[in-house]
Amino acid sequence: MATTILTLLSDLETRFKAIDGLSDVQVDVGTPFPEKLRKDLVIIGDAAETESFAGIGADAREEVYEIDIIVSVIRPARETHLTLLTRAFVISDLIEDSIIAWRTEDSVFNGICGWIGVNGKSTGSSITPDGKEREASVILKLGVTARI
Repeated sequence: MATTILTLLSDLETRFKAIDGLSDVQVDVGTPFPEKLRKDLVIIGDAAETESFAGIGADAREEVYEIDIIVSVIRPARETHLTLLTRAFVISDLIEDSIIAWRTEDSVFNGICGWIGVNGKSTGSSITPDGKEREASVILKLGVTARI
């Protein structure tokens, strides 16, 4: 079965690693292992996809999916949640700006798909069981459409 998901995941990883201002941020597709996690992390996560035929009698299909982009910031527990969340939003804004810029480049989305945009955002927080570190996250829902 044809899909653009695998190619796009790889291209997103390459693109995010090249963003100015994210050189100190770990970027991985899926859960990073066995590398020790950095304090600022971007995980290009799971994709949820649906398909439909492009038209009556057409062999082409429209592929529509969302990819979770998880931005995680981990610091000592003495740092406030808002401090960590602010950093997570700075990183997520750089990612969103990169996606928007990709729309106007010579090779729009490297020809992989017809559209990519942020469909929504959510935030999260946690503290390690020993109480020494806290984490704040921003999860971007990246919406993608492609004809396959």
